[in-house]
Amino acid sequence: MKKYATGRGNAGKPEMAVALYKRAGRELADDNQVDAWWLRAAGLDHLGHPPADMPKNHRAALDAVRWPTAAQLA
Repeated sequence: MKKYATGRGNAGKPEMAVALYKRAGRELADDNQVDAWWLRAAGLDHLGHPPADMPKNHRAALDAVRWPTAAQLA
């Protein structure tokens, strides 16, 4: 999630919030909401509906995720 959001896997909470503001113009109340937004964004991007324009090197982080299949969700 951190690499997807900021391009760096070791980004801190403030950097995640700044990235959210820069990419989506959103300012959320706390770090948990910021994390949730980025997790949702990554999932939407994986499904082909990114909520923000993301650089290729950020989107490459999605390739490392083991996404569940429909059978695993049932």
